[in-house]
Amino acid sequence: DSTIGMRDATFTWSTTSSSASPGGTFAAPRRSFTLTVAEELTLCRGKINLIVGPTGSGKTSLLMALLGEMHFTPLTASAWVNLPREEGIAYAAQESWVQNETIRDNILFGAPYDEVRYKKG
Repeated sequence: DSTIGMRDATFTWSTTSSSASPGGTFAAPRRSFTLTVAEELTLCRGKINLIVGPTGSGKTSLLMALLGEMHFTPLTASAWVNLPREEGIAYAAQESWVQNETIRDNILFGAPYDEVRYKKG
């Protein structure tokens, strides 16, 4: 099947809900986020697919789930996850960073200052 996507699935970073600490007490897992995809989510092959949302909404988790980096748990008997790899696949993670400069210099990133463009945002 060449469909890219998932149906009726949850994904977690850990397979356990708690872990024992050295003192014998239980601590919450380091990454307890659960991604839930109710119904079906498919991506269009050969097209630009956008995944947008605010910080912490699960965009990276969705990509990691597709790549098989998160633990899959089906919600129903018809649940599935598929990312065909016979033609290869690439993932380039975004890593945010700022220069040790002013906010203005970080926005301009070496370009000349244009007051109209700068204030336009």
